[in-house]
Amino acid sequence: MTTQNNNATHDDLLDPKISSYVLAYAITAIFNGLLVVLKESVEAVVNLMAALGHHWVTQGALDLIVFFGLAFYFTAAGKQISGTAAVNYTIWSTIIGGGIIAGFFLIGYY
Repeated sequence: MTTQNNNATHDDLLDPKISSYVLAYAITAIFNGLLVVLKESVEAVVNLMAALGHHWVTQGALDLIVFFGLAFYFTAAGKQISGTAAVNYTIWSTIIGGGIIAGFFLIGYY
C-alpha cells in the first residue's frame, strides 16, 4: 500500500510560467466577481467606468491588467505549484467568482 504525500516534491511542481498563469487566473476570477458587485452596487463606480469607455469594456481591461500584472509578478518570483493545486485553484476560483456574481444578482441585487 502506498501513501500519498500532500507536500509536493520538486518533481511534482509545474513550470513557473504555468504556475504563474494559474495563480493569476485564480485571483483574477475572484477579482472579476467582486468588481461586478462593486460596479453594480456603487453608481459612482459604474459611471467612472462608463466614462473611460463602456463599463463592460473597462471591466475587461481591468481584468486583463490584473491578470497579466499578477502573471508577471508570480513569474518573476518563480512561484511554482503542483498540478493538483493548479486544478483545485482553477475550479474553486471559478466557482467562487461565479458564485459571487450569481449570489449578488439572485439575493443581494433585487
